[in-house]
Formats: sequence, C-alpha cells, structure tokens
Amino acid sequence: MAQNVLNPLAQTFTVDEETYKSGFFVHSVDLWFTNKDQTEPLKIQLRPVVNGYPSDSIVPFSEVTVMADDITLTTTPQLNDATNIEFETPPYLPSGHEYALIILSNTVNHELYVSRVGDFALNQNTGLPTQKVISSQPFSGVLFKASNSSTFIAVPEEDLMFRIYKCNFQTGTFGGIMRSQFDDALTQELSDAPISKPNTVHFKHDGSGET
Repeated sequence: MAQNVLNPLAQTFTVDEETYKSGFFVHSVDLWFTNKDQTEPLKIQLRPVVNGYPSDSIVPFSEVTVMADDITLTTTPQLNDATNIEFETPPYLPSGHEYALIILSNTVNHELYVSRVGDFALNQNTGLPTQKVISSQPFSGVLFKASNSSTFIAVPEEDLMFRIYKCNFQTGTFGGIMRSQFDDALTQELSDAPISKPNTVHFKHDGSGET
C-alpha cells in the first residue's frame, strides 16, 4: 500500500551493537514511491530515538532535500525500482542506539510503499495482491505518523519499505600539503613534524616530531 507524507513519517531502526561494533557511516537510503508531486520536493532526515519516540534533533549531515525530478515511480515494489537518496556527507551512527528515518513534505502527492498487517502481500513482479496475508511485521522497528507535524504516534501494524546502505572505507596512510590563509599577525610558524587527525577531533600538530 502507499502512504502520503504531508505529515511526517518516521520509521525507526537500530544499529545493532554486535553486528556493527563501531557503528557505521550512512551512504544512502532507498525508498519506493508509487506517486509523487510534479514540483514539490521532500526531505529526509535521520533523528535519534529518545524514550521510544523520534526526537526533534537531527543527526549531523543527515538532512537531504529530494527534488521531484529525482524521484523514481514504480507500480511494483521490486528492489531495483527504488529511489536512491545519497547523503552529501555521510552521517555517523554509533552502535547500540535507535534512530528514525524521517520523511516529510508540504504535499499529499508523495506516496510510499508500506506493509500493513492483515493486507495481502504484493507480488514483486506484477504489483498485484497475492494470496499471502501479512500476519506479522518482519522488521523490528516501528512506523510513526505525525498528524500535527510534531507529535509522533506509533503505528505498530505498519512498516515503511526502505533500505539503508553503509559506507565501506578503504583504510591506510596518506600524505599531503595543507594550505590556509590567515591574518599574518595571528599566525605562528610550525616546525616540520607530522600532523594527525583522530576521528571526531581537530587536527593535532606535534612539534616534537614523534607523533
């Protein structure tokens, strides 16, 4: 079935602590659209889940505006008919925490595939209902709707059809030259020494050259 997103939708998911011990960076998200507005864009966000509900805060770098022309429509929920939405800067999700994929727009014309307990499952090739009834949700997250654009209400019998891709970085060492322009009165010449940048902190210069 499809669901409009005038009022935000939120699908929760968990970054499993055993599978992703260090968390992961999100590369992109797949969504399946059965209808769209011809001009109005939509936004997606990733938000932390607090006390079981999507919070107001947004994970850094996780808000993306999707233009109508970039949305792919499909009459069947086949895996290769998805609209892939890529983050310009991959947001980082630590492990052991729950997050919500938020979808919001100013129009009722955007419609997405969801599953609902009691409905017939759709055939991935034809899009027609099969004889198989959805008796339970296979996904562990919860779908939320917000009738007033702020207060989320859980809909436990439904789940959004979505897919998340994580980044796979190559690791190793590299060298380079960095140039920045500053006021001469505020600059200080550094000795020849390595500069390091551990994750989540600023560049660090060690004048002893032993780092």
